[in-house]
This record gives sequence, C-alpha cells and structure tokens, in this order.
Amino acid sequence: MTQWDTDSDSDTESESEQEIESIPEIDSIIDVDIDNEINYTKILTSIRDTVDNNHNKRINLILCTKLDTKLNINDDHKIFKVTIYKNCICIKIYLYEDTHCEPGLFEYRYVDSNYITKNNNINGKTDHLLIILLFLVIIQYRITQIKRYNKEDIGKTDNKIYDYLSYHDVLYDKVNSSYNSYHMGYHYLYQKRQITKLINLIKFRIKHTYNEDVASSRSIKSIFGKFEDTISPNMIQKIFTW
Repeated sequence: MTQWDTDSDSDTESESEQEIESIPEIDSIIDVDIDNEINYTKILTSIRDTVDNNHNKRINLILCTKLDTKLNINDDHKIFKVTIYKNCICIKIYLYEDTHCEPGLFEYRYVDSNYITKNNNINGKTDHLLIILLFLVIIQYRITQIKRYNKEDIGKTDNKIYDYLSYHDVLYDKVNSSYNSYHMGYHYLYQKRQITKLINLIKFRIKHTYNEDVASSRSIKSIFGKFEDTISPNMIQKIFTW
C-alpha cells in the first residue's frame, strides 16, 4: 500500500491512504492566467498561507485556467490534481491519448523538501513553485495536443519544460547533498526522478507525433506527384484532414 512519508522527528507519522481519505479537506482554488505574466509571488503566498492555516486538513490545490473548457478538462480526467497534507505533496497527472500514444495516469508522492534537509538554505516555497511550473508544462502540452502539434505551440511547451527543469535540477542537487533522513531523502529523490521521466515522455510524445505527422504528409504528397497541380486546394485540404 502506498503511504505518505513524513518526518519521524516531527509530530506527524505515516498514515495510510484510507486514513487520509477520512481527514477533513478543503479546496484551495487558484486561477493561473497563462496568457499574461504570472504573479508567482502572489500564488506561492496563497499556497503557503493555506498550508500554514490548515495543518490537520487535506488541501486540494485546484489550479484553474480560463482554457479548461476548451482543453476538454473534466472531473473524470483532470489533467492535474494536487493534494497537500502534513507537509506531503501528492500530484496526479493525466495525459490524454494521441494518434500514436495511449492515455496515461501518473502519480507522485513526496515530502516537501524543506522538511527533509539538514539546513534552511532551501527556500520553503521551492516545491510549491515546482508544482506551478509543472502545471504550466502539462497545460501547454495539452494545448499543443489540441492544436495538432504546430511549431509555435511545440516551442512554447519546450520553453515551459526548460523553466521547470531549471528549478527542478537545482533543488534536486540541494536535497541530494543535504537531506537528514535517508528514507525520506531517498524517496523524495526517487519521485523527482520519476517526474523527470514524465517530462522526457512528453518530449518523446511531441517529437514522435510531429515526426509521424510530417512523414504521413510527405507520403500523401508523393502519391499525388505531378497530378497535385490538377487538384483544387479545397480537395487537397480535405484529403490532408480526412
């Protein structure tokens, strides 16, 4: 059974999922305007205040954008779910299927890095910042799927991935050199490596789907040969989108 790992030196102990499910919960809804410059300080302050004021509750961190409806996001397949409880973070990510890739549900559980290090040189908000940056990666990837992998959106997804990994890698190295609990430190680093694998999977999906689409397009064009000039643009468009 999967368990939440907590600091044995604190007043919290590992609890089973069934026990956690019975604990009172609250929803913390945060709007993220992905079309404009994001106020990270405001978002992180909101998360921290919610966590500090609700120690004995499960916090469902609900990150929303105005594009949720357009991105086919619903309660059954929320592409990004976060629960925070007693310094522990649970992230569930759902990737929709592609023409060449099956859908997948991925789950990650780990203790906030600020509670497993030997010193205070790690900003307590860093793991919360990574939640936001990972959310932006998943949202932008979903946009790229919806828009059929055009180069502009692929570029935006690459940029979001770069932003995420820039913080992810720094925090990983800091925790790797300063954790004070072998079990929690090892588990934290393992989960972070698994998230990196998810990022690599997204990069593979993008590259594979884009290359397959390009190959299919070239194949169809080669079939037409010189006859392409005799077919109307509307007919060609229908064939490409058929």
